[in-house]
Amino acid sequence: MKPFSSRNWRENLVGFRPRRVGADRSDDYQDRAADCIVLASVASSEYDRLALLNMAQSWLELAKQAEKNSKVDVWYETPLTPPRRKAAQ
Repeated sequence: MKPFSSRNWRENLVGFRPRRVGADRSDDYQDRAADCIVLASVASSEYDRLALLNMAQSWLELAKQAEKNSKVDVWYETPLTPPRRKAAQ
């Protein structure tokens, strides 16, 4: 395998696949975390490896939050009139 570089990073990914359009966000975030872990395994420096592993952890946290969010319907309606302010005394 070639050493890691920004030019050939896609070649280094095992099972690399393009992002799916309309895919569930949680699945997409998990895929991105997996990409970071694979990249970390071929990183040439300890700094890069740790940065990629931290990024993977962040993607996994986003995946967990997206999973929670997918189970909740939330909406906000703008009030028809602005709230009244109390008169200064």
